[in-house]
Amino acid sequence: MRSLLFAASLVSLIVLVGIVRSADDSPADEAIKEVITILEARKAKAEDKADQEKFAKAIAALEKLFAKKEEAAKKGEAAKPEGDAVEITPAMLKMKFAGRAAYDPKKGELTLIYDFKEKNQLKDFELKDAMLTVKGGVLRISPADSIKHIVKFKSLNVTGQFVVENIGSSYVPFLQTSAGISFGTAEGGIATGLVLFNGKVNLGHKILGRDATEGKPISLNFKLTEKRASAKVQTWELAGPNEGGAAGQVEFLGSKGGLQVRSLVISGTLDADWAREFFGK
Repeated sequence: MRSLLFAASLVSLIVLVGIVRSADDSPADEAIKEVITILEARKAKAEDKADQEKFAKAIAALEKLFAKKEEAAKKGEAAKPEGDAVEITPAMLKMKFAGRAAYDPKKGELTLIYDFKEKNQLKDFELKDAMLTVKGGVLRISPADSIKHIVKFKSLNVTGQFVVENIGSSYVPFLQTSAGISFGTAEGGIATGLVLFNGKVNLGHKILGRDATEGKPISLNFKLTEKRASAKVQTWELAGPNEGGAAGQVEFLGSKGGLQVRSLVISGTLDADWAREFFGK
């Protein structure tokens, strides 16, 4: 509730700023775009339909400010970062990432949104020789192939809708991280379901049955800190300790029969050393 009140107050404030300041005020434009990106990420994570509609209205109000404006100027302003956070401007985000990006300098937190309406968004991933298709807002990773996101995170939050096309005869992850935490499907006769794994340790599993798992959309909220891992699907959650440290990179796997990915949001606190090198600091 507080996040929605915050969003509503923020919309009102920025609308006033947009009226007072000129249409050519590119730092303001860039700041508003960042807010839109953050709200879109929160909308994607919201499970309640009423909350989703409130976020949608807030986003629409902000986007209306840009209806008659040209593209924002290439240079933006960044708030002064605190602690180990790296100074990153909106212009730097636009230059470096193909997905919609926003950065919170005080937390050192980066948010990236992929709607997969354009194949160009795959530039943010290490593809190797993976066979991929992007069509109708869906990314499909072919069996036995995988793609890895370029960003290195300390903590990580991944939300999205995943479809595992063919469940294997054992545990097969479709998401895994450098820390050794993974999430995927497991087949055990009538015990087909989803599993959160830490290396070789089962942190928890949910028995759903093959008919409810294979080829069905899985709306996942995966979180990883330096001490804890969790995966939430629908109303249930699996969780356990993370002994692998920083999250690192996140990888998506086509597994045994192919993986479909839709409405992907990747966010988290950045690995400061990686960020300095990546952004040329």
